[in-house]
Amino acid sequence: MARPYQPKYYPQPKSGIGFTWTSPTTGQTIECRGIEWYLDFRDSQRKRQRRKVHAGYCTCPPRKRGVCPHEQLAIEALAAVISTPAPVEDVLERAGRDLSIERFAAEHLLGIERSRSHSPRSKQVIILSIKTFVKFCSRRRLVDLDQLKRYDLEVFRDELSARTRPCGRKFKDRTINRYLGDVRAMLNRAIERELIGKNVAASRGRNDTLYLSEDDQKPMTILTKQEIATLRSLADDELKILFVKNHRAVREMFVTFYKTGMRLGELTNLTLMQVRNGVIHIEPHDGWTPKWGIRRQIPISAEVAQIFERRRLESPKGKYVFETSTGTKFEERNVRQDFERLFDAYKIVGDTGEGVSMHCLRHTFATTCLTSGVPVTTVKDWLGHQNIEMTMVYYHRVQAMTDQHMAQVKFVD
Repeated sequence: MARPYQPKYYPQPKSGIGFTWTSPTTGQTIECRGIEWYLDFRDSQRKRQRRKVHAGYCTCPPRKRGVCPHEQLAIEALAAVISTPAPVEDVLERAGRDLSIERFAAEHLLGIERSRSHSPRSKQVIILSIKTFVKFCSRRRLVDLDQLKRYDLEVFRDELSARTRPCGRKFKDRTINRYLGDVRAMLNRAIERELIGKNVAASRGRNDTLYLSEDDQKPMTILTKQEIATLRSLADDELKILFVKNHRAVREMFVTFYKTGMRLGELTNLTLMQVRNGVIHIEPHDGWTPKWGIRRQIPISAEVAQIFERRRLESPKGKYVFETSTGTKFEERNVRQDFERLFDAYKIVGDTGEGVSMHCLRHTFATTCLTSGVPVTTVKDWLGHQNIEMTMVYYHRVQAMTDQHMAQVKFVD
């Protein structure tokens, strides 16, 4: 004979507000905050159900045997739920709906940190977005979620548009939209919990003024031949002025970027085991996954092969190709800042004159391969693009450059 299902209760931590909870049978009152009680039971149709019956903070000392008062209250509430077919919300008090923005954001971030559906990098971006929004609300003295209006989100967007990074560059439109999207996701969660009735950050359609529309015709910036020659001819003494310890690593990373077209995350996570038989194998390892999840192989030149072999000999016990002077892996943020300092020091602005970034070296690699006669499909495989349309952007750029050169040719009439 099968054992009858025994109701169970599950306490889970929660960052919420405190309130008083009273037992419906004994009248016992206990102050609590920060714990949610979930009860598992079978209904009248023998289907397993789970219901949150209580939220609070257990102030009882750690028990050694027996049942603490909170567990006893949960058991009593479970008996009331099972005995009545309808929810007994008049018996069980619900958590207050006047959560402040700061506390609700802290609870939202706690769920993000525990989530397994976000990558570590995505979690960092979401945490930064929410913390920036909480600071904005604190400056404007916005305390409760009900106080948020559409105008407040527009002011938040305008402040992000006016902000500048430590390097002096402004936020891009897609970065601002990412911040607004994270805030919208947090407010959607508040709607699910019935804390607010309307999402003021929700999009209103194509003509929405809250979210910035990115310009599809942004110029693609590449480094000119003179700028490449300038960076290649830098002596060690010149680089030591900017980079005291990692000056040679910066030089070698520049050559690798320029001659392989790898992404920044792919280079910083490149291990020695991924370089085999003169080919770089971009593949998942140690929890890291390449963009789009695409595995690919990139052939390397003799100069890049010498760099990898020298790195292998200098650190035989090392794991990553490029490691700092202390033997740790380079972080993407530090590499990006080092190259921004290098470009600013030698006034590298690209062919458009609007400045360059790390990703411009990938653009330079793609255009160099296409102008050298490499097929578009081969360049697509080397770059790891999801479809050929992404690679055709570089092809159209090369074709425009060829037409411009043709217009400069002077024929004899």
